[in-house]
Amino acid sequence: MTAITRLNATCEHAATRGNGTLDFTVHLLAEDSDGHVHTVIDDRGFSVLTQPPGPDPWSGLTASSLSAEVKTTLLPDDDSPEHLDWDLVVSRLTDIGVPTTPDALRNVPYDVTLSAAIRKRL
Repeated sequence: MTAITRLNATCEHAATRGNGTLDFTVHLLAEDSDGHVHTVIDDRGFSVLTQPPGPDPWSGLTASSLSAEVKTTLLPDDDSPEHLDWDLVVSRLTDIGVPTTPDALRNVPYDVTLSAAIRKRL
């Protein structure tokens, strides 16, 4: 049986608005033991408004601060202390034919990858 071996939250810069707001998209990917990568969540994102707005909205942002925003974006909607909405992730993986459990997923590496374009700007 195929097992999930890694979870990876990816972040890409989507847009820069005129008021200095940066918009980002977030995807959660799951890699299985056969090397296939499955998109689990692809409908999330967040915005960052630099305060005070300046000529470079990227100033003051770090890889660490953006990675934390990515993980926050994927948190459950309730006050759960969990790092991910495990039930949602399990449900979506099961829907695409990769059954798993929350306990199995809690034990795999969970990384955040910022796109090359973001890393270049930081």
